[in-house]
Amino acid sequence: MTKAEVAPAALEDVVLSIETVGWRSGTRSFLVLRADGTYRGLWREGYAFTQLLGYSAIPSGRFDYARGADGFTAELKLRADDGSEPVTKRLRFIDSERGALEQDDSYAIPEVFSLQSLPVDGPVQNTALRCRLQGGESAQVGIVVAGYHRYLLRVVGPSLKRFIESSVVERPELRVFKSGEELDELETGSGLQVPATVLSAVTQLVGAFPLVEDAADQVVLLSLGRGAYVIEAVNPTALEGEVLIEVYPLPF
Repeated sequence: MTKAEVAPAALEDVVLSIETVGWRSGTRSFLVLRADGTYRGLWREGYAFTQLLGYSAIPSGRFDYARGADGFTAELKLRADDGSEPVTKRLRFIDSERGALEQDDSYAIPEVFSLQSLPVDGPVQNTALRCRLQGGESAQVGIVVAGYHRYLLRVVGPSLKRFIESSVVERPELRVFKSGEELDELETGSGLQVPATVLSAVTQLVGAFPLVEDAADQVVLLSLGRGAYVIEAVNPTALEGEVLIEVYPLPF
């Protein structure tokens, strides 16, 4: 395999889905890549934490890693979109939960999706509920997931001001429940920290309206297994206002 560097200008931000094998089979994480190698951000849905370079490319094969003092490194073989020779990139991972990735027999199988060019077969069928909440009230939307699937969940308050004249919930909270129990993966009030580049790409992909930058709307990307779920919007303030709950199944 030819080892070559790809010019940073040719790289694009993508989302990387990693399924760990060996240590904890089935655990997944979404990792944000940045073309210039700086840290863009991270959405965690598993036990892999990373600081990566990004490509508009498709991975080939698996990669192994070597444990270091503050994380681990990995060589990832990629096949470029332009048909050029495959490249090998050594990437530096940061493990925020020490000990989580220490097993020698662990490795990961990567999938890379370029959200700007990902095909969508037909319109995305979303579920939405708009309602008015008094202070302290909540509203729920229920969904049933037949199998493992990824979702974009949004509780929109401040960004509704562009479309309606009535008051909105200024600081809505988003909660997700399965069989009556709140999901531990979701941090109440702020959700999982999803980088702006990923949110923008996914929002365009599903045809959702863009949110106001730095507004207190709540958004989360979440992988849900088989079962019944409730997505809840909460008005934690004393003032009443409108809120919109949206559930988008993702086509990847």
